[in-house]
Amino acid sequence: MKNKSKRLLAIEKIINNYKISSQEQLMSRLRKKGYNYTQATLSRDLKFLRVSKIPDNQGRYIYIYYQGRRMNFYNPVIRKISR
Repeated sequence: MKNKSKRLLAIEKIINNYKISSQEQLMSRLRKKGYNYTQATLSRDLKFLRVSKIPDNQGRYIYIYYQGRRMNFYNPVIRKISR
């Protein structure tokens, strides 16, 4: 089994490179890359990454990932200031 950090990076890459509108679509792409785990784990990972959904130009909602949020989360100086 691949570790969590690699799994999170894979989720980021997929969301940034494809229009993903459901956890099922995301899970399918992850399985093709060799990541097999439950929907509950995927849901926790999306929450951890602070992934959001926005409407696209076709009227459906797609996942987005803002890297700026992640940098704020991991940067200890910014974390201390924001508390």
